[in-house]
Amino acid sequence: MKEERSAFGKLLHEIFLDPKPKILQEQLAKEMGISASAISYMVNEETLGYDQTAYNNLYNMLKSLAKLGRSISEDQVRRLFEAIEKHPLSKSSQDALIARLKQELIIKQAYLTIWQTPLIGRERDIQAVLSKLRDEKIRFLTLVGLPGVGKTELARQIKKLTQENFTPMDFPALQEKTSAAEVLRQISEKLRDTDRQKRTLLILNNCELITDINEARVALYNLLDDNEQLIILATSRRARFSVKDEYEVLPLEVPRSVNESPEGG
Repeated sequence: MKEERSAFGKLLHEIFLDPKPKILQEQLAKEMGISASAISYMVNEETLGYDQTAYNNLYNMLKSLAKLGRSISEDQVRRLFEAIEKHPLSKSSQDALIARLKQELIIKQAYLTIWQTPLIGRERDIQAVLSKLRDEKIRFLTLVGLPGVGKTELARQIKKLTQENFTPMDFPALQEKTSAAEVLRQISEKLRDTDRQKRTLLILNNCELITDINEARVALYNLLDDNEQLIILATSRRARFSVKDEYEVLPLEVPRSVNESPEGG
């Protein structure tokens, strides 16, 4: 006989696990690094725990759901809080968890949904880049693609969508060949006016114009070591600028005309 789920478990399935593409509890357990039986107990509040333990378990669960591709809003998380019956989180723990989820981009900007963006056709790219920026291990990400493919506009949209989570550092797009030393000098000047305790997003456009690309790469990684709250989002026509963390921006597919035959004749 199938075990009756708790109110928390029912809501978790309703808003996160059951919508297509469906996520199995076993998949969630694997992403969380726990056993299938452990997630089953957790879903039914048997091991969700008291305040701090529940906080940690919910954080791990929501972060894992985001990695599995689920879009998470503050309203959904608040509803989960309300559904916990056995050991509800204190109001301060709820607010602290919400703040952490926002800071780490696990909670999306509910007030600016994807369909409101001007980048029609780039919804999947936007979600993929935001997902990478949620990863604490990625602090230097490059959007790579052909000239005119839309790298700069994608970077601008990411800046807009993350303005509640990051302090944007305005840096003019490179328009001509520029030495690595000059780029680093300008960035360093801007960093002097930045609160180093706040997470800062630096967008570097047209990095293929940096003349000493290897020198620039090393200097930027050193800059990241010296500024723990800094994240760099670069655009470049060349691959391998940020060594390993890249996202390829491909040309959008042109919709076939309703009058066009499959053979194009």
